[in-house]
Amino acid sequence: MASAVDDANAVNTNPAAMAWLEGSQCSATGSVRTGESFFANASNPGGEGEGAPIIVPSFGLVVDLAAVERFAARRSEGGGGPVGALRWPHRWKAGLGFSLVGGGGGLAKLRDPIYPEGVKTGGDIQVLAVGPAVSYRLDRRTAVGLGVYFVDVRLSTSGINATRGSTADGVVRRFRQPNGTPVDPPQPTGVRWSQVFSLTGGGGESQTRALVDTRDVSGQGVMGRLGLSWRPTDRLDLGLAYRTPTVVTDLTGTVRVDANRNLAAANLDPAVLAVMGSLMDDFLPNGFGAGFASNYDFTLDGFRLPMQVDTGATWRALPWLRGTVEYRWIDWSGAFDEFHAVLDNGENLNLNEVQGSTRIRSTTVMRWRDQHVGILALEGEAAPGWTLRTGYNFGQRPAPRSTMSTTGAALTEHHLSAGLTWEIGPAALDLAWVHGFEKAETIGRSRTDANADGTRIKVYQNVFHAGAVWRF
Repeated sequence: MASAVDDANAVNTNPAAMAWLEGSQCSATGSVRTGESFFANASNPGGEGEGAPIIVPSFGLVVDLAAVERFAARRSEGGGGPVGALRWPHRWKAGLGFSLVGGGGGLAKLRDPIYPEGVKTGGDIQVLAVGPAVSYRLDRRTAVGLGVYFVDVRLSTSGINATRGSTADGVVRRFRQPNGTPVDPPQPTGVRWSQVFSLTGGGGESQTRALVDTRDVSGQGVMGRLGLSWRPTDRLDLGLAYRTPTVVTDLTGTVRVDANRNLAAANLDPAVLAVMGSLMDDFLPNGFGAGFASNYDFTLDGFRLPMQVDTGATWRALPWLRGTVEYRWIDWSGAFDEFHAVLDNGENLNLNEVQGSTRIRSTTVMRWRDQHVGILALEGEAAPGWTLRTGYNFGQRPAPRSTMSTTGAALTEHHLSAGLTWEIGPAALDLAWVHGFEKAETIGRSRTDANADGTRIKVYQNVFHAGAVWRF
């Protein structure tokens, strides 16, 4: 939250709010995201997500630089006597933050015409940020803050990849005569493999299906946070926090592509056989028996986290009661428009022949819209040392139906939360629960996933938080 930050987690949200914390402190929180997703279409009449709970860590450390300087001075002077003028007065505080700033995914057993038995399909992306921050109190009512964070991105995907269109840009060449006599050099036919595959399934739109498994895909980057905190009165806090777009290197790793099932189906398709006869053995360098599976070097460019702006106000209506209202804008349209993948150095001669190259290029269209989020929160002291909290959050779905993922759709919009804090001397323990209410959508014609057409998706979510704060 931009305005209602009262522990060391301010380093991960609004670094300016560190200025108002008493002394030094650290906080650690672990969150567990759980939920259920259901989907149904012609090939999957009753699909259900199989994703494991996602662990979301967060840590914050805030240090009063004046206290550190005073401690160091006394140690150097033998532990006694007054300390002179401070280079770092109580106006300055420094922090170190660690948090999961983005991520998600899902896993489900998907069936399609090529893989009727079903294949576990899905993906996961995790974006961790760690870095220092400082805050400076301009006067008794105004503070500013700045943080710079190193970002680490990890990506994994596996299962069926069913895309519209075809990357099979190679020219069909004859390598052998029908009697098995080699043709040297291979004789071009003037037909491209993409034209051949467009004949499958009765003709029409060309589609590409394969099993894909990415491995050790990662990238690194940097992002910043700027914060402003203003207390115009003793009862009102106003906050403004800005997160820069995340600059990330290309995500790199390896990927294995297995198109055996797809090419076998094409080889037996009556429309293909009517035009080309025995397709694979005569028109491939190693013949059909050599298969169509290959490892590639994988590069994904265009990934980054969006710019984000939070602004909010917290009002202390009574000494034991305060309320918060906040607005958040997330620039998804500037970050999740489309991603470009390059698969390079293919090892399988048959696949290279079909593709026309050792390289495959593909584009994933996202076209996410900017997200506007409204937050209302209320907390009150129920008894000495005990604080109760509740809140409501609404953020409209950023992903259009045409680019939704069957296994990891970002659907939930309405969220309700409840929590409590127990103060024990210099420590505090926090527990909270957030429920994302069930939301359902129907994908008409998917722009990215040929298997997603006509899919009905239903999702709900629960998040459980447990945290601790220690003041020193």
